[in-house]
Amino acid sequence: MPAKALQWSEPVAYSRALYQKSGQGGNAEPAIRAIVVFFGILALRFVSGMHPSPDEHPPGWIVTVAIALAVALVFSFVLPQLILRMPSVNVIVSHKGINRNRREGMLFRYSFYPWDQIGACSFGTSSYPEAPGQELRIHNLTGVVVATAGLSSKPNEAEISTLILSYGKPILPSQQVSVTHT
Repeated sequence: MPAKALQWSEPVAYSRALYQKSGQGGNAEPAIRAIVVFFGILALRFVSGMHPSPDEHPPGWIVTVAIALAVALVFSFVLPQLILRMPSVNVIVSHKGINRNRREGMLFRYSFYPWDQIGACSFGTSSYPEAPGQELRIHNLTGVVVATAGLSSKPNEAEISTLILSYGKPILPSQQVSVTHT
């Protein structure tokens, strides 16, 4: 069994397109986080104002509300958008299987596909118009595409193919494959 593993960062445009197509880019999570942060800061201000030391006084309530609102908006809306612009998906092909570890907003998602559950792999053009390029497609034992991963320039398709073939999994021709993302 080969001991070599390959790892690459998915192109940012590909992972961002996948994240937004999954419907997770427009959920209520940021608004809920903003409300929690806002009221958390107000609660801290209330507690700090209960027993101030004689020489220290917390800022007034108007200043506190302005600070809480600014911090809540930055933490809940601006920061996650900045995170989405950084490389955030690592793909690893190893002797155990294929990992696709990704950061989605403020959360981390780990996907692992062991070799005994992979029927084949294939390469093809990205199915996302917003993210042109090549992708690796992982097929289950019945031939259905269960996951995709965007390819970067290193390692190249030939290196990935060689490693996948060394684990006994076939590489299907791209014209035989149709992809529907779930």
